Amino acid sequence: KKRYKTFVIYSAAGGAGTTFIACNVAKKIRDYTKKKVVLVDGDYQLGTTHVFLNCPNKSEIGRLVGNAAGNIDSLTVTSSTIALFENFDLIPAPDSVEDSEYFNAEVCGKFIEETGHGHPYVVIDTATNLDERNMAFFDMADKIIVVLEPQVCSTTRLASFFRLYKKLGIDQKKLLLVLNKCDEFGFDPEALDEQISTPIEAVVEYDRENVMQSLNKGRLLVDYKPDCDCGISISNLARKLVSEDVPKLEEEDKSGSGIFTLWGLLD
Repeated sequence: KKRYKTFVIYSAAGGAGTTFIACNVAKKIRDYTKKKVVLVDGDYQLGTTHVFLNCPNKSEIGRLVGNAAGNIDSLTVTSSTIALFENFDLIPAPDSVEDSEYFNAEVCGKFIEETGHGHPYVVIDTATNLDERNMAFFDMADKIIVVLEPQVCSTTRLASFFRLYKKLGIDQKKLLLVLNKCDEFGFDPEALDEQISTPIEAVVEYDRENVMQSLNKGRLLVDYKPDCDCGISISNLARKLVSEDVPKLEEEDKSGSGIFTLWGLLD
């Protein structure tokens, strides 16, 4: 029986903020559950989670997976893992773009399964491609956090993603749609009804100043400015993901922040 939970962070368009959300959500899941959490950089060509987490060195995951020749075991995973904080680990993307060829769908599935043996929570940051690797992640996910940036092109790509998603017959209950940077362009969330049928379940307010300050200082926003609107909204997203495992989190009321809201309460 699967003894770990997998949360996949995905966007159909680049620049939506998936890596920022993945890093901060993973840290808050660790804080809330007090259990081991690993963040996996699933963008094997151009992943940057190590930059957001102020980790100067990547692991040798490319060489290790290449040498394993598809036989992924606990030693391969352990050797690829970097401990950042107590109970918070990172498995970064390979140093070399060429090493991404080792990560086919089967290898990705085995790697995540082996990673889950030592981590109750696995958070995967992904590329925008709808390739076999992401399909493997989607199949293993307990929740797929789909991040949408409030731009017309992004919503058009998202609509195409949902159409493909339905054709593949993947369980739509896995999806959790998050609107990020919602105030940057003065975008009306209700306009999305014309293109997609999946409701927005979380809204993250745009906060360029605090986000950039946290990045420049090499700290996660949820640690650097936990009480800013953006920090609270991301914390609430993490709370939503693990509230079934930590019932007391449901008792905490952050609704007054006005930036994490269920669809239908946007007004």
